[in-house]
Amino acid sequence: MHPRKEADLQEKRTARELGARQVPNSGALRGGGGADVEDHRLLVENKFTRKDFYPLHYADLLKLFHAAQKRDKQPVFQIDFISPTSTVRFAVLPRTRFDVTDEGWSFKSRILYEARRVFRLYPTPLVSTLCVAKRRVFIVFYPCGPHTTFSDRLYFEVLLWEDARRELQEVS
Repeated sequence: MHPRKEADLQEKRTARELGARQVPNSGALRGGGGADVEDHRLLVENKFTRKDFYPLHYADLLKLFHAAQKRDKQPVFQIDFISPTSTVRFAVLPRTRFDVTDEGWSFKSRILYEARRVFRLYPTPLVSTLCVAKRRVFIVFYPCGPHTTFSDRLYFEVLLWEDARRELQEVS
């Protein structure tokens, strides 16, 4: 199937599942507002890959995060991993510092190893890390520089799509 057609089907499926609407020509618009699907509370960016990893760029997350902030909406970065036999769906959601505690973070675990293999991080000029706390996978981006503080860090959580959908429906 052509990639554009596949992206269109993914956007329609996501919109239907969330009770939202697909943004017309979302991929064709310059500076396109940062969303493929939206409703009164959510801004969703959809991506998919046929590879066994996805290069997660900080700039993509930040663009969606800022577009959602401007509209007072919750940003959701949704990724489908498509194989000939199945599709595994994930969501990356921003978290506040208060949602995440440093206690119990692990940098060596099986789930973390898998997350590092699947989500290849490409931040610049930031340092990033993947960590696990209470079996939850977090991505932490923090600026490099002499004047940065702990509060400058940006936290994102990687969830299975079904878990993210449940959480998003509970909030609404």
